[in-house]
Amino acid sequence: MDPKYQRVLAPKLQEHANSYQLTDVSFRSFEMVWAWQRQTASDTVHAVTALLDMTTAKQLAANDDAKDRFWRAWGALSVEHASSELKQGLELSKKLQQGILNAGGLIVSRRLGSASVGGHQMWNLSHQDISNKEMLTTPIALAKLGWFLMDARQHQSGRHKDVIMISPPDQDKMCLVLGVVRQPTLGSRKGNTLGTAFRSAAADTEAQVEDHGFDSSVMRISADDVQRFTMMLWQKLIAK
Repeated sequence: MDPKYQRVLAPKLQEHANSYQLTDVSFRSFEMVWAWQRQTASDTVHAVTALLDMTTAKQLAANDDAKDRFWRAWGALSVEHASSELKQGLELSKKLQQGILNAGGLIVSRRLGSASVGGHQMWNLSHQDISNKEMLTTPIALAKLGWFLMDARQHQSGRHKDVIMISPPDQDKMCLVLGVVRQPTLGSRKGNTLGTAFRSAAADTEAQVEDHGFDSSVMRISADDVQRFTMMLWQKLIAK
């Protein structure tokens, strides 16, 4: 970016942010400088996260797995490989954000897969024809889309609802189920309790399920079981 535009960008963003209800549009960070290169901490976080969570078509053809993505992200943190790996990570991160905006705008305008379930808003994308499907089969991407949809709905209606996301099926015909809730305030004893409801509904329908890491509010379920699972989940959330 031209230096003269860099100097005016931050104050202009702050000047107009409130008009568009944009909060935290700018924040403090720090940067590492070596030789003629520089890298901000925030860009590094976005790049490494994308390297961990996303797979390019070339990597998919080479059967890259989670371990390969981990070592690629690890390499991006070293000065020797930072230039090429971080550049790839930043491009992936931009592509992810653009994909979320495109998909989110379409989903909101057409209310694709939308349903109100026991005080929650469910977006079931398991049978929806949307762009960037392959991106939305990872937890981070699906959570970001969930936050986008939560904010969009709150902006439209003025009311907050926690969100339940069901992703399009991946290459193994499995769908991610993920709960997105408002961040708890300091001292709050209530966290994300949707994980308990997810597992109870899956058990009662004998759905094919795979746990996804340490987050109880994220699970994978067979695409064939999604309809029965959502019906049971609706009953459990209504009964609360």
